Amino acid sequence: MNKLIQGLLLILLFFSCHPDKSLDDFKWFIGNWKGTMQEMEVHETWIKENEKSFSGDGFVLSDKDTLFHESTKLKLQGNDIVYIATVPGNPAPVSYKLTSQKKNKAIFENPAHDFPKIITYYLISPDSLIAVVEGDEDGKHRKEEFHFKKIN
Repeated sequence: MNKLIQGLLLILLFFSCHPDKSLDDFKWFIGNWKGTMQEMEVHETWIKENEKSFSGDGFVLSDKDTLFHESTKLKLQGNDIVYIATVPGNPAPVSYKLTSQKKNKAIFENPAHDFPKIITYYLISPDSLIAVVEGDEDGKHRKEEFHFKKIN
């Protein structure tokens, strides 16, 4: 009986040290966001697909022309939370692993990618969000900030 109790205690200890990750701390991504950059409109829309995946869509408009479009995902992948971007010019989606998370801040990194290497989201207030992308491009460090307001 003593070995049975020890075994149960080990199982309880294992599960208490490895809690299930969830996307609950990222619910603030969800919604329609709009910003401006050099007289262009920048949009991001995030929806919850299920408990393990959010889907995003981002685009840049100049007048009514779409200059840039990307599809994004935030998902649980094994023990990691990853941000996946599908963008023009890349033959395959690019994954960024969550490396730091606080209540209203999330940092995703992929050091092997050129630009961006780091994607950071900050929730400033319930209706204000900043996304920052940075990395190396043509041998120089580049950083861009996108300021969004919630529009829904």
